[in-house]
Amino acid sequence: MLAFILCMTITMQMLVTWILIVYVLSIAVVDLTTHRIPNWLSGMAGILALLFQTLLFGFSGLLDVLLGCLVGFSMFFSFYVWRAFGAGDVKAMAVIGMFLGPKGALLVSIATLIAGGVIGLFYLWRFSGSVQKTWHRFLGIVQSPFVVINKAPTVPVMFNVSNLASKPQKQNKFPYGVSIAVGTLLTIWYMGAMPYLY
Repeated sequence: MLAFILCMTITMQMLVTWILIVYVLSIAVVDLTTHRIPNWLSGMAGILALLFQTLLFGFSGLLDVLLGCLVGFSMFFSFYVWRAFGAGDVKAMAVIGMFLGPKGALLVSIATLIAGGVIGLFYLWRFSGSVQKTWHRFLGIVQSPFVVINKAPTVPVMFNVSNLASKPQKQNKFPYGVSIAVGTLLTIWYMGAMPYLY
């Protein structure tokens, strides 16, 4: 009986890991094609995370879901306030936190920001056409939160951030869902969840 329960627990953990992987790959593909992460996709994933984590771990699982959601949401909310990320990105990170708990949400956030920096530099280079323009736009993006909250009015801005925010070109828009997917997969591997896939 104990062996059966253990087998079922491992099987459910495998299922939860696969659901998370399918979710992050889905948001990457959808964000690449439509430049948005739909609420229904994150909503369904969030419900599944809440259901499975509670079934697997009871009250401690529910607590992990809530704390993971809070950490994931809070890590990206400030970027949303600065208009660096979309609301869909914030919701996606909150849902991923529901799957991985607070520690996992923190690791995913760090990994995603690193992946986003690398992919973002490639996008800037791809659409600016030169290294100098890429560097100037990168500095502008780094400064943009301070410009938006008026904390550094004397810092010279390398390009017009307000124009970039008010006149986005859809074909040049950076699909952050890809970075979220990369950061999540790296975190799953780092946390040792990958063995459940085999």
